[in-house]
Formats: sequence, C-alpha cells, structure tokens
Amino acid sequence: MKRVLLLFVVLISAYTAKSQSLRYLITSNEDFYKADIALNDGSTLDGYAVVPIKMTTKEIQFKKSDTSDETEIVSDSISTITFHLSKSDSVVFDRVHWRLLTKRSGHTYKKKIWVVRLFTNQFINVYKSSGKYYVNEDGEFIYVSQAGGAFAAFSYYLKRENEDIVSYVAESGYYGASVSGVEKQFRNRAANYFQDEPELVKRILNKDFLQEDFEVLVRAYIEHMKAKEK
Repeated sequence: MKRVLLLFVVLISAYTAKSQSLRYLITSNEDFYKADIALNDGSTLDGYAVVPIKMTTKEIQFKKSDTSDETEIVSDSISTITFHLSKSDSVVFDRVHWRLLTKRSGHTYKKKIWVVRLFTNQFINVYKSSGKYYVNEDGEFIYVSQAGGAFAAFSYYLKRENEDIVSYVAESGYYGASVSGVEKQFRNRAANYFQDEPELVKRILNKDFLQEDFEVLVRAYIEHMKAKEK
C-alpha cells in the first residue's frame, strides 16, 4: 500500500514540475517521437507521431518509420497514445469524453479531448490537461497555460474503472483577475464525484482537503478503498 501511495506522489510531483504558465506564443509541435498508438477498434500502430498541441487537436501526424511518408490519423479514432520522449519518461495521452461537475449534477461534453494520464491503479485514474502541450528542444514535455483572463491554467480529472468518462474535479494555476469561490467549487465537485463514499464526503465538506493539495484527496480515497477491502 505504501508503495502505491509513494508511486502516486512521485508521478504527481514529476508532472507538476513540468507545468508552466508560459505566455509566449506556441502554435505547434513539429518533431516526431517514437509512439505506440491504440485505436478504438482494438488495433495498434507503432511508429512516430507528433504530440498534440492542445486538448482539441483533431488529427495526429503519424509515420511508420523515419523515412515513411507522413499521414494523419483522426484523433477520435484513437484511444491512447504513448510518446517516448528523449529526455523524459513516457507521456501517455488518452482521448476521452469528459464532464464538468457541479454541486449536485454535471454537464457531459459531446466533443472528446486529449488529456495526460498521471496515475492509474485499481481504484482511481488521474488525468491532467492544460491550454497547450509542448515539447521543447530538449525533448522535455511541458504543460503550457493560456495567457490572459481569470481562469485555471491546469485541470485535473478522475475516473474509476466502472466509469466511461473522466470527471473534471480540480484545477490549479490561477492568474489574472482574482477568482472567488474556487475552494467551494472544488469541494462541491469532489463531494459530487465521491457521493457514494459518505465518510469521504464528510471530510471533503469539512474542508479537510485543499484544491492545491489535490493529490492528498486522491491518496485518502485510495486508503479508504484499501481499508474497505480488508
């Protein structure tokens, strides 16, 4: 159990370190990286692909080898892409439907988005998105926030094994004008998501968890579920 929680902390910390509120113009990723692609029909592709520049990227540039001609794969035909970057761990992108939670309900969006898989185990899956995704000249993957306005730069999603879509639960990296009520919104979303676990909901509404320490809530859920298995 301790090993699982330590792995979670390491993964979250590693990806958080690569989150930057960069305000310069980034229009595209151009380099091809070794990639393993899982398609929705169950087939797979191995070759080289370009990292999607944003959540809504509609096509993925792909080629079978360094010398092959470049083709485009429709994003919505893809389930998962694992990119093997030169100076970082592998980065896993999932193409998902998502919903934005409110206090008592939520809204599911029709269009799929690209999110990065941060952590997965038998209890919970954690994902992250940002305004843009960027691979710099050193092969380092970076989350890039959008510039301007008053909103969260980075978004976090949860999904359990019995769920088909990811749920937007937490956010970080505010800038611009002040944003009021963000902690209350976080508690409402988290309480809604974990509504089938009343003990955890009680702690959420009691302000035991802060949005900036989102991973603490996820670790608490894992511990809670592990205890239920005993």
